[in-house]
Amino acid sequence: MNISAQDNLIYTLDTLSHDSYGVIISKPDNGIDCRNADKVNKLIITANQPSGTGIFFAFNTGDDWFRLANDGTAFYISHDTPDFETLRSAGNSVSQLNAITNIPAFVKSLVRVAIAVSSPDPDNFVPSVKISADCSVSSQTLYYTEYSPVYDLGDNAVISELLFDTVKASGGTVDVTAKIIRPDDSESLWLTPEQLRGSQAKAVQVKAVYYAPTPGVSSAKISQLYINYYRNSSAVPSATGRIFSLTQDWYMSIKSARVNIRHSALDESTMKVYAAFRKSPGHVIKENLGVSTGERKTFQLSHTGGILFDSVKIFADNQQLFTGYDINGESARVTVTAPEGCIITASYDYGYEREIWREMTLTSRVSLDDYDMSEYRLDTEGGFSVSAFMIETSGTSGHYHSQTLGLGTGYPKTYKLLHRAVKTPYVAYGDETHNTASLDPKNYALLEDTRLFRVAAPAGVYIRCNYDWQSEPVRIYQVTASYTD
Repeated sequence: MNISAQDNLIYTLDTLSHDSYGVIISKPDNGIDCRNADKVNKLIITANQPSGTGIFFAFNTGDDWFRLANDGTAFYISHDTPDFETLRSAGNSVSQLNAITNIPAFVKSLVRVAIAVSSPDPDNFVPSVKISADCSVSSQTLYYTEYSPVYDLGDNAVISELLFDTVKASGGTVDVTAKIIRPDDSESLWLTPEQLRGSQAKAVQVKAVYYAPTPGVSSAKISQLYINYYRNSSAVPSATGRIFSLTQDWYMSIKSARVNIRHSALDESTMKVYAAFRKSPGHVIKENLGVSTGERKTFQLSHTGGILFDSVKIFADNQQLFTGYDINGESARVTVTAPEGCIITASYDYGYEREIWREMTLTSRVSLDDYDMSEYRLDTEGGFSVSAFMIETSGTSGHYHSQTLGLGTGYPKTYKLLHRAVKTPYVAYGDETHNTASLDPKNYALLEDTRLFRVAAPAGVYIRCNYDWQSEPVRIYQVTASYTD
């Protein structure tokens, strides 16, 4: 048999690449800050690069992207933002950067960084990298100023607070201010966190001034910084929820109300119950309004107070209309378009008064295995027949700064927080009065019960943590209400 053709499908499958890759690029006005440096000695790179994975770098101090030559000078790569293939073919590797001992290309510059990573098996082999610079100055410097990127907050944003956590030693200090860009594009002066609160802004930038009075001994840094803001027109964000019952007419006199609620435990939350009593409304059945003209015509209802909008029904020659009319409950008028000569009638309820909510009194609360049960009561002078109740629950939240958990043991130990953490706290440790180091996040974890925090810290050190907290929301399982004369 003669072979005259060959199917290359098997060969193609054998050489198919399954590599996964990605590129991360620092934003403009963000990067390695060497603007105060008179010399950049080297890059400090901490990399985890499993076999078969790749990590590649490029840099930008102005308009163009470049790699570093062996002497630390810039070698042009591209004017455009580099993609993965550009970084893999023209960028620096980790070993190349580690070999450079002087980097004049970075001096007096803010250095943007582009990093490309690749892996043949990202489920099992994930490369990771951290990069910073070792810089020096020609004269002794006790102060250092650092600027954050400009954070875009979007339209109609209001800043509620600026919070930060610091680690200081031997007299070191940190002074934090912020500048806002207003909706009209004007910029503010540098404001303190107290002055910043309540400001309307579309962007914000933070400045930190560090002071270390004793070189080589004093230190100061910001470990975490938070900008809390919201994007609506309300003055204060609300953590209150309300449940309303249907308004019921009991057609008999009622003087007192009792509401029984099965609910979750009130963990730093509150619950209040209110009741509203009203007199029975009036009912009108097919009041004669007049005769239609074939065009739009407005009729006045005979009762003008407290018209219940949803109760109004309009009829033309005893046939209910579902379209072609408008209702003004405030003026008690209806405007109708109907064939000429039809008799227009209306049925409606009137005499509805505004709800006046009166707080009910908690008379008992019992904690059971699966739920808590609370009873509320309210007595009135009587003369009412319509009632409704409302349950209002309110939560609390905040930021706890530097809660001391206790002493480290050298092995994992579970500590209890004062509040329920919203996310994993930041942990630092030191002596009895100062934090001197941050704890690696791999050494602590928030448990399913977010008041419990498991930490592995060196033996004998004082452990402190900062965290955002929020109370447990109230869950309502069952509500029953009864009214008596």
